[in-house]
Amino acid sequence: MLVAIRDDDICYFTKPEQLQFVYGQYWDTYPVTLSVIPFVDGRNKTKLTLVPPQILGTPKQYPVGQNEKLLTYLKEQLENKHIGISMHGYCHLTENGIPEFESDQDFSKKVLDGKRHLEEAFGVEIKVFTPPNNSMSRKGAKAVIDAGMNVVMAYGFYPWERPINYKTFMSFLTLCMHHLKYKRAYPYPKALDCGTHKEHACVVLHEKTTLEHLKQQFEFLRNKNANMCIAVHYVGLYHLSALRKVFNGFMDYLLSNHKQDIQFVTADKLFEAQ
Repeated sequence: MLVAIRDDDICYFTKPEQLQFVYGQYWDTYPVTLSVIPFVDGRNKTKLTLVPPQILGTPKQYPVGQNEKLLTYLKEQLENKHIGISMHGYCHLTENGIPEFESDQDFSKKVLDGKRHLEEAFGVEIKVFTPPNNSMSRKGAKAVIDAGMNVVMAYGFYPWERPINYKTFMSFLTLCMHHLKYKRAYPYPKALDCGTHKEHACVVLHEKTTLEHLKQQFEFLRNKNANMCIAVHYVGLYHLSALRKVFNGFMDYLLSNHKQDIQFVTADKLFEAQ
């Protein structure tokens, strides 16, 4: 069984000390796929703010590749195989209440520019896209697919949110049957083949998640002979000790009870496995 960790919102303003505090003790035990925002916008407003107070509200984009301290740190972790890199939106800006990739604009150029920036900054091929707020419009999805990336989501998608083809339609029917049976209590246990790309669901860690819930999710997927992707945010793990306790407790549970049965991988390997 493969287990991957997806950590969203790494950007120009991420401090190496934050990542070291959250993951430093585990770097040599499992890799973490860092979902990086290529050009974070200074107007981003989140519950646990990514943008420093003195910059918040500034209509300016900050390329992650221009933070030399962060770049040096992450390249070192890449070299040591501690992390993988995926793309998390373009600038992560929600406008008029609509998450970035859920809007109806043409994202083709932005996706290519963002992907190119990450590949040049980190020297790796970007194969995986994680949408901000786990949501995409059809135009957003088309841009990602055309750029040659697979998608890691939360639960799945509706047919109007993806380019239509036979495999996408059949994947949607498969998702419907799964959610009707399990009431969205568990993620779909396989990578969905949509013809043009693949999508993999996640178990999302948030403030109300309990250790028992994570164990139940793991056992469900293990019994289905499936793989597991866990979606987290380093900002939450850094600032919220209770959330960090649940995450660390679950990782310790896996290492103590299932070390021989699982293999920790970066998110791109979830698609190669199927």
